[in-house]
Amino acid sequence: MAWTTLESAEREIRNYVARLESFDFVSALHEEYHGNPATEGKVRQVNSAFSQGRMYFESGSRAEMGVRPLLLYYGAMALAAGLVVFKSKGEEACNLRPSHGLKPDDWAKCMQRGLGGILDLRVSVLPGTFQAFARTVWHWHAVTVGINGRTRPELMDLGSVGMADGKSGVTLGDLLSRSRYTGGGFGEVAGAPDRLHRGHIYLNGGDFLFRPSDEIISGMGWEAIGERFGVEVPRFPWGDPNVPVFHCIAQGRPDVMPEMCVVEPFPNGDRLSELVKLYLVSYILGMLARYFPAQWMGLLRNEPGGGAQPLLARATEAIETDFMREFAQQIAVLTDDRQFFGNGFAAVSARGALQFAWRHSRDGLRDLRRHLDDDGRDRD
Repeated sequence: MAWTTLESAEREIRNYVARLESFDFVSALHEEYHGNPATEGKVRQVNSAFSQGRMYFESGSRAEMGVRPLLLYYGAMALAAGLVVFKSKGEEACNLRPSHGLKPDDWAKCMQRGLGGILDLRVSVLPGTFQAFARTVWHWHAVTVGINGRTRPELMDLGSVGMADGKSGVTLGDLLSRSRYTGGGFGEVAGAPDRLHRGHIYLNGGDFLFRPSDEIISGMGWEAIGERFGVEVPRFPWGDPNVPVFHCIAQGRPDVMPEMCVVEPFPNGDRLSELVKLYLVSYILGMLARYFPAQWMGLLRNEPGGGAQPLLARATEAIETDFMREFAQQIAVLTDDRQFFGNGFAAVSARGALQFAWRHSRDGLRDLRRHLDDDGRDRD
């Protein structure tokens, strides 16, 4: 049971992740996680990746904005590679392809439109670091849900990262419009449809209920099936794979349900975690600064056509300060740190009757969620 939580300070989070720079710590954790000792070479690979990741982030935080995105991206890629190496079995880590695993799709054509084409920059997936990361990452979403005027942690299974098959891509606008860090102001700044929808999420009788702040969401395939709280409320049965992803955006008073933003799925149906979204944004901004310096510097100077500049500035800040926080969830899963996700989650998962490998098994975590739902004492 570690002392770091989702709400911990930035320095505490970095120290939490930096434990994987220790040879002895990784050796012991590997044997406990995999059930067999790691070779010295594999441990050194993990240590080196995490050390480099920290150094890149520290250097990026001190660098000028003209080069900061590139350093932050290399930091994200190093941490991703370290996670892939650790979670791989045997020496497969030595065969990790030395490539990004992401491909810019005709960026030059977008750049011909000037700065106004920035949000249309699109990437697709190739074999390499990102593809391995997307197939390795613990792809769940941690959020707070209101129950009877109180809150409790909730973990949502986001499924696999569909775009990792290389058959679909994603644009910078797709990502920024669906990020908790930039999506709130996306529509107004970009002059495009909002992809985050403000409302409230309730857990009632085993179902999630969504009550919009102003109007019922339409066009997303959600059927409103009842009248609750004075408005029609879409209902999503517990365990339904179509339960929408939502972010807590305002805690409010203890007796008031937290306000939420419901996140639309991506065009290919993906529901991506904030960690994966930030990783993809860091790649796009890093490659933009590296290979299109005139456009990147033009954005920084707020030249005509650069209306997306506030979104990109906020995105860069989120990568610098929040990517590590999102990544820390991966470490919490590796180390069996259930307290990291909240007291309600830890209280139930720590029971002796719940003997399952939640770190390895989606079924195991679903069992834990059912216990959270069945026992009201643990929901508060």
